Amino acid sequence: MGETSNTNTYRRLFTSKVYRFENFLEPKNATEVEQEEFYSKLHDFCIPDDLDDINKPNNQENDTLIESNNSEAM
Repeated sequence: MGETSNTNTYRRLFTSKVYRFENFLEPKNATEVEQEEFYSKLHDFCIPDDLDDINKPNNQENDTLIESNNSEAM
């Protein structure tokens, strides 16, 4: 009985869902400049296949950015 309970708890904890967010409301009190920024934002939702890669940069551009930030800190 304990094994079944553990299995059900495990399934509830590690079940994921994918949500699709569409048809966002427009910002009503935003200025024209703020609205342009709102619509021009790029979102990078890159999810790695391997959990070990989660803290690694997504691409070469990020590598360069990190290296330049590290050299400025020294």
